[in-house]
Amino acid sequence: MITIIGLGSGEDTITLGALKAMHQADRLYIRTSKHSVASALKKLGFIFKTFDDEYESQKDFDSLYDKIAQTLLSEQG
Repeated sequence: MITIIGLGSGEDTITLGALKAMHQADRLYIRTSKHSVASALKKLGFIFKTFDDEYESQKDFDSLYDKIAQTLLSEQG
């Protein structure tokens, strides 16, 4: 199962429900390590993959989000 959650706009806005869902996940992906919540997640011990390389290689946001969706669906197995 794929669960998509919003990280909010900053470290203090992530919800308890989001943190709980992340603790229960087998794998975590976040769009970018540049999100302000990424460093807080690392401090909490979360291990995740990002799509930072895709941000650099895709020509526009439509292509980027298509690539992210394809990756998540293929990882789902």
